[in-house]
Amino acid sequence: MRWLRNEIVGNRVAAGIAPGVLFHADLGAAEVGADWLVVGFEFVPGRAASLAPGSPDLPLVAEAVERIARVEAGGVRPLRERWAPTDWWAKVAELAPDVVAEVDVGAMDRLGERVPELVDGDRLSHTDLHGDQFRIEPGEDVRVVDCGFPVRVPDGSTPRSWCCD
Repeated sequence: MRWLRNEIVGNRVAAGIAPGVLFHADLGAAEVGADWLVVGFEFVPGRAASLAPGSPDLPLVAEAVERIARVEAGGVRPLRERWAPTDWWAKVAELAPDVVAEVDVGAMDRLGERVPELVDGDRLSHTDLHGDQFRIEPGEDVRVVDCGFPVRVPDGSTPRSWCCD
């Protein structure tokens, strides 16, 4: 249910880019026998985008990515919270020492400590974009679906050139 709750928030923040949330309801065990979250989204007609090199969809996708990156994402969970545990390298060294045998784990942990501040920001990021997430509508308007992991990131962290130039 967490992803649907995230999607409710993300779709509202990205109004006009993501499908609108038409309704949502929490149904408890007393009502339906188990806890359910029911969400109704606006229907978005269209086709998936082709992300193949040279595809005529790439400029449309690039503009959609830029539109997302311009959205102020108040109310969306910051990426710094998701990435706040910063002892990844020490955990890898404990669980699979052969994987990090030639790595300065202490130096990597110190670098990892900076990650939350480096990814802190107020702009929206989808975090799970692929061709099927872009719906190209008749008239070539582009909408973005399945925003189950929206996060707040620094302005400029999702530039067009990373995906489409």
